[in-house]
Amino acid sequence: MRSVPEHRAWRWLRSGYDDRVHAFPADERPASFVEAVCAHTVPFGKLTRSHTGARCLSCLLIVGDHLPDRLPARPVDTVD
Repeated sequence: MRSVPEHRAWRWLRSGYDDRVHAFPADERPASFVEAVCAHTVPFGKLTRSHTGARCLSCLLIVGDHLPDRLPARPVDTVD
């Protein structure tokens, strides 16, 4: 699995190969094949802009793991 750059934006698209919605880099230019954050590759022509279908669990976990990097830090409540 590739490393995930900090503060990257993702485009969620459905793969025609496995009918799952994967996270693809939003800034990636269309090429013959594109790679999702989970390393799933699919021809650009087999992608659809749809949120219908099951989400890729690996993509959800990888993108979700980096959410704290994108959110402003908040002080932790302490109990006296």
